[in-house]
Amino acid sequence: MRDLGPRSATEEGAGPSSRAAASASRAPRTASIDAAATLGYRSNDVKAVVALADGIGRLEAQLAALKAPPGPNADAAPQMSEVELTQSIRRLQASREQATGKLKELGTQCDKARGGIEELNATQAGKEQRLEQLQREYDAATASEPTAPATQSRPSTEAIIADANVNHGRMKDISRQIESLSASREAAANEAKAVASRTALRQAGEVGAFEMMDDVSPALREQTAQWLRGETQVSRRAARPLRDQAFQTSLTTAFERISAHRGDPLEAVRAFMRAASGTGLENIGPEIERMLAYDLGLSLRVSNVGARQGKSLDQMNRVRSWVGQSPAQVTARRIREEIGRAATEMHGALRRDATVAEFGDQTLRGTEIGAVATRLSDLSTRLNQHQDAFAAMIGALEKHFIQSLEVKDPVAEKMGQQVAPHLDGYYGARISELVAERKALDRAPAEQPRTRATLAAPSTRRAGTDLEQLEGRIRRLQGEIPQYAAQHKSEFEHYASLSTRYLSAADELEAIDNELAELQNRHDDLRAARHEDHKQRGARGGEAERVEGELETRWNEAIHSPELHRVISPAALVRAIDVHFGKSAEQMRARLTRPGGTVSRTGTFSSRAALLRAIADIAAHEMSKPKSKSALLAGDLRAFERIASGYDSGRVDALCNHGRAIGIGVRKSASGIVEMRTNTSQYAIEWERGTGARISHLHPWVSPY
Repeated sequence: MRDLGPRSATEEGAGPSSRAAASASRAPRTASIDAAATLGYRSNDVKAVVALADGIGRLEAQLAALKAPPGPNADAAPQMSEVELTQSIRRLQASREQATGKLKELGTQCDKARGGIEELNATQAGKEQRLEQLQREYDAATASEPTAPATQSRPSTEAIIADANVNHGRMKDISRQIESLSASREAAANEAKAVASRTALRQAGEVGAFEMMDDVSPALREQTAQWLRGETQVSRRAARPLRDQAFQTSLTTAFERISAHRGDPLEAVRAFMRAASGTGLENIGPEIERMLAYDLGLSLRVSNVGARQGKSLDQMNRVRSWVGQSPAQVTARRIREEIGRAATEMHGALRRDATVAEFGDQTLRGTEIGAVATRLSDLSTRLNQHQDAFAAMIGALEKHFIQSLEVKDPVAEKMGQQVAPHLDGYYGARISELVAERKALDRAPAEQPRTRATLAAPSTRRAGTDLEQLEGRIRRLQGEIPQYAAQHKSEFEHYASLSTRYLSAADELEAIDNELAELQNRHDDLRAARHEDHKQRGARGGEAERVEGELETRWNEAIHSPELHRVISPAALVRAIDVHFGKSAEQMRARLTRPGGTVSRTGTFSSRAALLRAIADIAAHEMSKPKSKSALLAGDLRAFERIASGYDSGRVDALCNHGRAIGIGVRKSASGIVEMRTNTSQYAIEWERGTGARISHLHPWVSPY
């Protein structure tokens, strides 16, 4: 490893800012340094280290994507082998045969039902015509009676049917009232639930006198996660992955809303979570939700502490924002890293030509690996292109969340707490009354229609049986016609249901035909695609060499950066790189099993960017402490020694939880050597004459348990 001392001002490529920084690092420090100036210097150094980490991280992600096998086009389905395509085509052909049989069967049923309706129409029309004819005969038979009393006007057939369904209008009115009451009941229940949820969130976000505001309880995380999801409770595991075209549409929609998040940041976040869940990797959606839930819970607690001090959320996060370590910035960076890490692992499986890849509890096989890798790369690329907008969206979401919990109308809030929970009983009782009335009307027999007063009693003007028989026929037809009308309605509804099922079956068959045509086209294009893939591999290999060279150059510049050396000593940086970077699991195991060795656990940073970000996190963590406890903000040796005396060992030696995976480690255990991921680093800070306080030791921390 080359010497990592700061480059001289005359070294080739060093600009004016580099010379000024180097001169500042060599300048003798005064006995006491102004606290605000120290914070400013340190903040600038941390910002520079974060910028170095971001640049290195982008190059590492670009190199990983270039070394991975190229995926299919954005709007094309994942590539399948010829055997897999043939099997899929056969399955679709079998499905098509079944769908065709189902469509034919439904068509036969529709024809039969339509014939029944036509027969009912003809029967009812014949009975109505017969009733009209009998009415005319009855009128003619009774017209010759000289003493015939004045008669009522003969009702029409439509009046007879309306009279037979006298309760229908009332039943419809009752149904409308029930629907209205049910809607009001649901609205009251939703309001009571919303008020209870806001109250519970406000209580869970309170910070006690002896609590740290960064401690977000699991209960608060779950409540903020429910707020993120909204009323629609969806599965926390990804459902069937979207088709590629649907995924690209979802991705485009999500980032359009992210760019325009000021209108509705919650909808923008939900669109992003839907797109992330559509990658086909089950753990991505819940992991993003977990990070956002923690961020919102932390923002609520920070806001509550700030409210007691008369400060806004922006004022509480001002120092962290200066160094790029505000909750929104950290969460956005962690989400990008999580998605980038997942994409790297999937592309690594592709490079190994693995047929099975495991990610958490999920097992991916065959072409699923390539599809997931491509979608994750697309998502990671979009995030890197919209870093600022994504972080700004999360910041806007934090403010939207805090504002949604504010009590805007105390009277309405009190009613939601005290009145709304009791409305369910009132609405339930009223709905039960209306349902009982509707059932009674439905059971009540229709009143027999009457044509004229003389039909209600035997005829007194004519003793012959012909007129009595005529009256009996009229009464019988008057009772049959409403029955046929009701039967006609039932048959028509049955026919409408069959027609809907027939159209759905036709749509299903059309979808199968389209998918069959698509698979056959892909089968034909497979050989040409393989040839094109071979050409692309050659081009990507050349680009990968260029990016790798640029990465080495940028890395060499980064580790010689004066800003980095003001945060961590060159000796500590050399040791961290030599011992705790780029080590494989086998190399770490060998170190633990070395004869005569005393090392029982060791770890390695996952990437160059992870190492630099860990350094920046530690500096930001120290700077966020009160000045009397922050080793990096100590103005002189006496102040530093006073701070160091507060540690058990008498020297600054601490742990930093980064809240994300920074590397992997191995440790000895009773069952053998155990491999694990780690999100914590251990560091020491010492005072150096002429330089001041800076990190003197750094390595990933591996839990002994």
